[in-house]
This record gives sequence, structure tokens and C-alpha cells, in this order.
Amino acid sequence: MLPEPKEVPQEARQRLLDVLAAKRRATPRLLGVSRGYFYHMRHGLKPVPDKILVKLLELASDDDLAQIPLLCPVC
Repeated sequence: MLPEPKEVPQEARQRLLDVLAAKRRATPRLLGVSRGYFYHMRHGLKPVPDKILVKLLELASDDDLAQIPLLCPVC
């Protein structure tokens, strides 16, 4: 079961974005943001909004989520 977006801290959001971007499954175009904004989110300069988090959670596999303890505390 996926967590509610409001319950996910920014640290976990940024980590998930980084994991998916490294695997080339999250791109600025896919998330509907500019390359600059994508860069800022990925490097913690801008927060990852709920709308983007929902897209990231849809793209993530169970293995991706298991890499982020704050998203999967019982994994």
C-alpha cells in the first residue's frame, strides 16, 4: 500500500526522485516540469510537491520503494 502524499517527508520525496531519475524512469518531461525545476527538486533546492510525488509513486516499483526507509518503514 502506498503512503499518503501528505505523510511523506521531503527527504524521502527527494530520494525517490533521485532513485527513479538514476534509472531514467523519471524525467522532466514525464513529470511535466522544466529541466531547471527538475534539477532543483533533485538537489533539494525546491520541494517535491504532492502532485509530483503521486507520479513518482506510480512509476516506482516495490524494489524502488524498499530502498527508501521513510517510505516503507516495515520493508
